[in-house]
Amino acid sequence: MKKTLLAIALLSCSTSALAIKDGTAVDWSQNDDMVKMNCTGTLIAGKWVLTAAHCSKNAPQGVNTVNSGRFTATANNYPAGGPIALDIGLWQLNGVPDTHAIQFLSMRNVEVGEHIRITGFGAGVGLQDLAYAEQITIPPTEGRPEWLTLKFTGNGQTISGDSGAPFTDADGLIIGVHTHGGIDPETGEQASGSRLSYAKDFILEHINSWHYPTVANTPTNGGTITVNVQSLHIDSVVDNATASGDATITGGTCAGAIVNSFDICSYDVASNGYEGTVTLDDNQTITINKGRTKPVTPPTPDPETGSSGGGSLGFLSLLSLLGLGLLRVKQK
Repeated sequence: MKKTLLAIALLSCSTSALAIKDGTAVDWSQNDDMVKMNCTGTLIAGKWVLTAAHCSKNAPQGVNTVNSGRFTATANNYPAGGPIALDIGLWQLNGVPDTHAIQFLSMRNVEVGEHIRITGFGAGVGLQDLAYAEQITIPPTEGRPEWLTLKFTGNGQTISGDSGAPFTDADGLIIGVHTHGGIDPETGEQASGSRLSYAKDFILEHINSWHYPTVANTPTNGGTITVNVQSLHIDSVVDNATASGDATITGGTCAGAIVNSFDICSYDVASNGYEGTVTLDDNQTITINKGRTKPVTPPTPDPETGSSGGGSLGFLSLLSLLGLGLLRVKQK
């Protein structure tokens, strides 16, 4: 059974196709935590990509992001040969892309009959080739509780290039990773993938940091925004966030709290509308109002001299000096 599933998975990734068929198109720029690499992936914890393990052959080519271009990647796959077979991988990028959007991870058990969204690129290119399908969970394959199996409902069909796409629940939380699709006329099965809950330790051991948007904006005239983050630390952590530049942490549920693994909390950040930084820990930073610099106000001229500084000569002083110069010339 495991060999058959892996063979199907590899076939699904290599077959040429377009984006999710008969799905709902979404704008990549509004979902900028999604990445494309002949498969589909989701940015987590700043510099990591959650995807399918069988997509790792594409890692040397890196990933494409909508805001920050291309990044090289190093693939880490869920260990093979154990009691369970998960098609889950984590790619570490060589930099941190700009991401406003964020999808949090959930370790809960997904029940039969839930509506699940699968968001993927297929093999398409461009802002509108990101799309999602909506399907419904059915009982998993016997003896394979770590697999999440979905039934085709007419609201989109997954195809090649959607491997690694996130499965999200009604709350928008990632609960699985897509492996392959293909309608079975007898069972109605259309898609299957790995339940995220079975990869809990694998995720924490590799990430062991915060999961957060890397950029966030207030209105241009300033104000306070709420930024949500999630702990992907192995152990409980104590809030250690600081702010600098035109950013001030004014509250939130994270502030001063002890946060457990997979807990989601928030920071309230105030700004006058210019650039600042919230540092969660080490090099994990959220840039507030990136690129918005405070205008430089020119100095006010001195009303008596017409000059902005006491060391400069005013217009009348210059006339006096000119007159003295002419007088000396005539005397000669």
